[in-house]
Amino acid sequence: MKICFGGTRVVLLFGNKAVKIGRIKPIRLTLRILLFPFMSKKRNDLYREVYGKKFFLSIVNYLLIGRNSNIIEYDYYQKTKDSRVTPTKRILLFGWIVVQDRGESVSMQKLRENNPFNDIPNFLFPEKNTPRQFCEIDGKLFLADYGRSGAVSILMETFLEA
Repeated sequence: MKICFGGTRVVLLFGNKAVKIGRIKPIRLTLRILLFPFMSKKRNDLYREVYGKKFFLSIVNYLLIGRNSNIIEYDYYQKTKDSRVTPTKRILLFGWIVVQDRGESVSMQKLRENNPFNDIPNFLFPEKNTPRQFCEIDGKLFLADYGRSGAVSILMETFLEA
C-alpha cells in the first residue's frame, strides 16, 4: 500500500484501486481567518471566488473542500462515463471517501506525447500539464484528479467533442 497526500485529499493506493479520503485542515483555516483582514483585495477576491462570497459559507466550503472534490468526481463520472478520466466507482461516508481505478504513474514525456487535453489552453485547464494529475491504465492516459469545479466545467465543455 502507498499513501499520497494532495492539497485536499489523502490517497491510499493498493491493488488496482485508489481510495481518496477528503482532508480537513482546521489549523490552516484558522490562519486564513486571522490573516484575512491583512491580505490584498486580489487575494480576498480569489478566495471568495473559489470558496464562496459569504464569509461563513466560504469557511464551510473551505473545510469541506476534500469531500466536495470527491463528490464532484463521483457525480461527473457517473453522469458522463467520460473516457478521458479515471473511473470513480464508489462513494462512501457522505462523500468523504471515493474509490477509483488505480493506474501507473505518468512521466512528463509520456504526458506530452499522449495528453488527451492538448487542445485546451493552459490558463483554462492547469491540471493538463501536471503528470501527477494523470495515471496510465492498460496503455491509456486518464485524468485522475478532476475534483475541482473549474476542471469539471472544462471537461463538460469538451466532452461532446471527445
